[in-house]
Amino acid sequence: MRKADIIGGLMGVFISAFVFYESSKFPEDIVMKIGPSYFPRILAMGLLLVSGILILQAYMGKSKKPAEKFDIKEPGIQRAGIALLSTIVYCMILDKVGFIPSSILYLVFLMYLLEKRNYVKMTMISTAVVVGIYIIFKTILNITLPSGFFG
Repeated sequence: MRKADIIGGLMGVFISAFVFYESSKFPEDIVMKIGPSYFPRILAMGLLLVSGILILQAYMGKSKKPAEKFDIKEPGIQRAGIALLSTIVYCMILDKVGFIPSSILYLVFLMYLLEKRNYVKMTMISTAVVVGIYIIFKTILNITLPSGFFG
């Protein structure tokens, strides 16, 4: 029985329960009976299922190879931490700065973090992706994205 698998499985169970509880607060659709809670609940049930399988395998002694040591000094781990922090900052500034400028800066930074150093190409790709997403949300889906100080 691997302790890490049990802990990871229990974390999955708790996250699943949290998502299921929070999605119960979403409004229901009267016409289709699906509503906005439909897909989060499906994902929560999937997470619950695989977490249960992980816990069951750990109890049955069928855990896979031992976990590798977690070394914070590895460049990949450091880049993942920086990406996580930049995602948190992006979420915090999205409403204030607006979708287009903050998303372009975020994508350029992530490409830089992945060691892509062609700045012209990074800027062009980021701009094209963000403008494409903006057009899809604005025209096809009719969803307003944060405009920030441009609005």
